[in-house]
Amino acid sequence: MRGTDEPPRREPPPFRAERRSDRYIKDTSDINILLAYVPEFSREHNVFKDLMNPSRIVIGCDDETTCSYFEEFYKDLYMRRLNVKVPIFRMSFEEAELVKYLSNIFLAAKISYANIASILCERINCDPYKIMSAVGEDPRIRKDHMRPGLGFGGPCLPRDLFSFTSYLKKLDLDHEIKRQIIDFYRSIFEINRWSINKIVRLINEASKYGVGEISVIGLSYHSKTSDLRGSLSIEIIKKLLRKGFRLKLYDPIHNAVKKAEEIFKDSVVYCKDLEECLETDLLVILTDHEEVKRLSLDKISESVRRKIVIDGRGVLIDRRKEFESRGIKIFFIQDVIS
Repeated sequence: MRGTDEPPRREPPPFRAERRSDRYIKDTSDINILLAYVPEFSREHNVFKDLMNPSRIVIGCDDETTCSYFEEFYKDLYMRRLNVKVPIFRMSFEEAELVKYLSNIFLAAKISYANIASILCERINCDPYKIMSAVGEDPRIRKDHMRPGLGFGGPCLPRDLFSFTSYLKKLDLDHEIKRQIIDFYRSIFEINRWSINKIVRLINEASKYGVGEISVIGLSYHSKTSDLRGSLSIEIIKKLLRKGFRLKLYDPIHNAVKKAEEIFKDSVVYCKDLEECLETDLLVILTDHEEVKRLSLDKISESVRRKIVIDGRGVLIDRRKEFESRGIKIFFIQDVIS
């Protein structure tokens, strides 16, 4: 701990360049340039809607003139032209940056928190989907990002989690508090990794039923995009290939399949449609796309030779008894295959 007479040091995040850029522009240019940091909070699969109707506008700026200019700009754009009521926050560069990072990290934390229920239910034979559905009814918590299953991926959440952890390590904080915060963020990541390993473990356990060929449905990190960056599905596929499984891949968003071809070349079979993908020993579901929710029991019963389904997203959890009544073994992230 610092001495009580030593004031706390307020340090700007070392990974932000806005303040340095602002000073450089003012020192070297005769043009009156206003520089602000306005983080975006749009979802990749919903960019246009989120830009047209944002949850909030955060303006990071260094002086009253700049803040007033950008605040008036966004008021004119959203409230007057688009007739959209949106809260506007004015703050420093550093505060705006922290809003961006802490927002994304909180979403990652909610996803991993939901999988704590999965970890517990693996031991006490409970349904984490029922549990988290009830937890999410609390208006202080809400259901979004609270569904057990394969964790978070993509280009944003993992990146921000790592970047912010790196920032914390450089920040002048009490050592014990810093360690606890970093351990908290590390646990978010470790639970996320657990979800990958658990899916692979279920597949390994199912292989004793004579599984040779596996079909994987869902390649992108989100069901509404073809983006494979940071996709946990891709990591799972790589692990399965290293274990020697024969794989067939499919994604309802066909461009995701084309992108997967650039990664896996001719080491896997690429399916043109869902029916082709169902011709397999074991079906693995890693997306919550609407096409998967409508899966036909008759087609699965006829096509999946070993009649085994592993649902890593919990898409079919409400149909579990229906599947089992048809002799189809279906497993979810909380299950253990004995």
